[in-house]
Amino acid sequence: MKAVYKLLVPILFLAFFFSDAYSQTALDVFGKNRIQYKNFNWKVITTTNFEVYYYQEGNEQAYFAARHVESDFDRIADLLGYTPYSKTKIFIYNSITDLQQSNVGLNNDITLVGGQTNFVKSRVEIAYTGSAVNFKRELSLGISRMFITEMMFGGSLKDMVQSSYLLSLPEWFVSGAAAYVAEGWGAEMDDFVRDMIVHKNLKRPSTLTGDDAMLVGQSIWNYIAERYGKSNISNILNLTRIIRNEESSIVSTLGVYPYSNFLKEWRNYYTTMNVPIINTYTMPREDMRARKNSRDKYDYNQVKISPNGKLVAYSENYNGRYTVYAKDVKTSKRTTLMAGGYRTINQRFDEQIPLIGWRNNNQVVVIHAKAGEYVVSVYDMTKPFYNRLVNRKFLKSFTQVKDFDVSSDGRTLIMSAVRNGKNDIFLYDIGRGAITTVTEDLYDDLNPHFIGESSNAFVFSSNRISDTLKTDKGSFQTITPNFDLFVYDPSQSTTLLQRIVNTAGNETQPVVNRDNIYFLNDITGINHLYRYQLSNRSVQPVTSFRQSLLSYDIHPSDSSLAYTILDNQRRFVGFSNHSDLSSAKQVIQTKRSELLIDKSELNKNINTGDTKTAPPSETPVQAPPKDQLVLEPGEVDTDNYEFDADTKKQQSKEPTRSIVATVTEGNTKKQALQINGPHEYQQRFTVDNTVTSFIIDPVRNLGITFDVLMNEVLEDHKFKGGLTGFFDLSSSNFYGEYQYIKKRIDFGIRYDKKTYYFNPSENNVTFTQRYNLHKIQFTASYPLSVSSRFSVSPILMLTRFVEAQYSASITPPIATTGYAGIRFEYVFDNTIVNGLNMTEGTRIRVRYDNHRGIADKGTVSNPGARSFDNLSVDIRHYQEVHRDIILATRLAYGRYGGSAPKQYLLGGMDNWAFPTRDARPENDPLTIAQGTDNRDILFNEFATNLRGFPYNKLSGQSFLLLNAELRLPIVRYFYRGPITSNFFKNLQLVGFSDIGTAWTGASPFSRQNSLNTRYIPGTGLEVVVTDFKNPFLIGYGAGARTLLFGYYIKFDVAWGVENFVANPKPSYYLTLGYDF
Repeated sequence: MKAVYKLLVPILFLAFFFSDAYSQTALDVFGKNRIQYKNFNWKVITTTNFEVYYYQEGNEQAYFAARHVESDFDRIADLLGYTPYSKTKIFIYNSITDLQQSNVGLNNDITLVGGQTNFVKSRVEIAYTGSAVNFKRELSLGISRMFITEMMFGGSLKDMVQSSYLLSLPEWFVSGAAAYVAEGWGAEMDDFVRDMIVHKNLKRPSTLTGDDAMLVGQSIWNYIAERYGKSNISNILNLTRIIRNEESSIVSTLGVYPYSNFLKEWRNYYTTMNVPIINTYTMPREDMRARKNSRDKYDYNQVKISPNGKLVAYSENYNGRYTVYAKDVKTSKRTTLMAGGYRTINQRFDEQIPLIGWRNNNQVVVIHAKAGEYVVSVYDMTKPFYNRLVNRKFLKSFTQVKDFDVSSDGRTLIMSAVRNGKNDIFLYDIGRGAITTVTEDLYDDLNPHFIGESSNAFVFSSNRISDTLKTDKGSFQTITPNFDLFVYDPSQSTTLLQRIVNTAGNETQPVVNRDNIYFLNDITGINHLYRYQLSNRSVQPVTSFRQSLLSYDIHPSDSSLAYTILDNQRRFVGFSNHSDLSSAKQVIQTKRSELLIDKSELNKNINTGDTKTAPPSETPVQAPPKDQLVLEPGEVDTDNYEFDADTKKQQSKEPTRSIVATVTEGNTKKQALQINGPHEYQQRFTVDNTVTSFIIDPVRNLGITFDVLMNEVLEDHKFKGGLTGFFDLSSSNFYGEYQYIKKRIDFGIRYDKKTYYFNPSENNVTFTQRYNLHKIQFTASYPLSVSSRFSVSPILMLTRFVEAQYSASITPPIATTGYAGIRFEYVFDNTIVNGLNMTEGTRIRVRYDNHRGIADKGTVSNPGARSFDNLSVDIRHYQEVHRDIILATRLAYGRYGGSAPKQYLLGGMDNWAFPTRDARPENDPLTIAQGTDNRDILFNEFATNLRGFPYNKLSGQSFLLLNAELRLPIVRYFYRGPITSNFFKNLQLVGFSDIGTAWTGASPFSRQNSLNTRYIPGTGLEVVVTDFKNPFLIGYGAGARTLLFGYYIKFDVAWGVENFVANPKPSYYLTLGYDF
């Protein structure tokens, strides 16, 4: 029989394969969590091509989204050359904070070795970010990414199966295509590419991940569209779907050979057009930088200068975990004001929080999210860190806060916030918590800033058409991407706004400084700082930086500038003590801006929306005459902008043309949109993935398994089931599991059945033994964070033993034992997967089981004699050494106790293709003998990995194991160009060392333990021999890992060291599976 298995294994290696994660092995599953703070009562509205789901306070966004995605559907489908198979489900969340509570995509990390088919779902989750204009972009980006993903990996069942094994695309290809389809030649992409050109990083798109990959990919697709025409986008995508190679698709479609020449042309395209910008502009002067050198990529949102100009407050956000600092501009001493949030993993986080503002020279106001709600907190720098919080109030009326400013007396906040699905301006009394509504419509009202000493008058940025409040509530058709500056002064009028700047660019982030209003404008393609003088209504640029200013603040002296800007692919906070903001700067247009203006002249209706933009006044107010500038080609005279009259409402004769769009929406002449609903959300379960594979069990040998995972669309309910049959046709595993993870506490129930069947011969007598385990486990888990949880699981178990001889005609004896137990478990997992077997972070599992015998039949009179408990610890850490080189370490410990303790079997590797097992003549926990009830085999655990030794080299009630691996992705590390072969892309060379021991007794060094004590039986006399030897087994060696035929294969060569003596003959391990 063993020979047959050895013959089958090499053949089955090329077929489906799966590794069984039995108890204490290197393949244990950890997992992350989501924390729910609120209940979502979902409803749905439907259109021709979409189902839009929303919950309380999301009605406005849902109908807005339905109109936008339907209007954009034809454009996206035509550009991609693909139409989805079914209606797309769009789930709208009121904020990113709410989106973080979603269970969609939880624990989707690859843990299997093969045989898994994932079913692509037509589902998109979109968070409303507080701006209708940004919401449109988010919707277009989300459905574009879903369409492309379904196009590449989904469709029919056959397509899904083939794509699971044959298609592997670089991240830039899909995410970059989606970004281009959503917004075309975007301003953020343009800035990012220019920065990469300056730092000579625009070389290897295949090595990029995350936002970097998306922006560079967007630039590649934009280059294809501009150079070869948009029609080639769908040609490349469809060819990639067929031949499953993006590089061949690009060169074949465009006729550019080889692929390296295409990348060279792409780099030259952007390098050439950015030479004038790079040669003309500089970067801002740095008298102070918040963090000069850091390996981590921080996000910086706001920066604020204290009223006395001595301190700069700013926040650092690292994947959702943020800290607010105040830094002395002279000494560079940094003071920590507060910290909050949590580090998200494979989840979006809100880069716009926390929001900060100075109340006075010593107190800072911070608005941030806590337990799913927005709060306003006041911190006093003069107090100790643990006592700095002096005031906190929850802003329960708002689902988001976008920006705020503090009045000069420190009593009032002016906030841009979201309530009832609309972004508006509100006044907030810090002391009383009273809220006053200023604007109430669908338009985006952003960046409010108080004017002078007033606590009522303020300036803000808005895309509203009318300058009169409460007359035009706004609609989907009137929301435009063009932002102007408005002044609200209730001493003059409570309904009439004063439009002070109106250009084809976007005016944002106004800051009032004495008799000037500073603001950002992207009219030239780069966000420069402009100054509007209240005295003569003139406007001029006062900075000419190479990159766009992301945020800024100015001290009243007009010489101090704090800012955030992109440099070397990272945002940073800078401070300049002596900035020249009094003289006008010459600015030139980027190539992107020039092309957009040309397109705007050809088509006056080019907008990302299907509506018109904000109109200018009929009687524009001109700035006072100045000396006429002599302009060079490409330069803009910004001193001659037109301004609206500020005394009465104006109507437009011709719309101002916005230049921020490059991709238009669908035809606005489409027939009237029909929206059905709303209806209550109905749970519909679908298959998420299936696994059909083979397994190798250390005891039962070869088997075939089938697993299926079903869930409903939101993945709050999960059903799992699996069946494994072994080739003896009698042994098997079966499990069924249900999880409910919608609430703050997660619940689950699972049933397992395990059968062992043996058919040996002893003394020429053939007999059979069958062992069964039935287990029901109820689980309640409390997530402490997205990375950690604590679980409690009551457990009921029943074991059964049956033995029979073929020659016997009597009924075989049956022995059963019932257990009642409980499990306590803590799991921590903050790992990030950067590639196949390339993980960074830490995983911890601490588990304690206690099982009490409550009923027994056929063996002992006291069921308590069958009781046992178990403590196990598994700690893993993955540290990046350099670039993609990972040092992976693992410490595992386990101990059995109680009246009937079980054993650990040390040695070998998981999923070993040609296993060997140490068959000890005495005290072998795997012994199957006639008349012997060895139901411990149902609970004994294999402690792996210990390379250099066979299975069951040592056994005992306790074990300790240390693994260390240095993983070098050899091809990726030394060759930074595109790698088309999955074999070479994922090839890793590994050096490893394993150290472990198993024992029964006080400790591995004790004289009286199973390692050092031997019993020699004799006639009437038993001899006890005590040895003194090294209790630890050591294995060391090297290996290789790679992806072959869609499965992760590992080959290791190891030498074992026992009692300080190295075995000159190596052991060979051919295994499947990730990690150790």
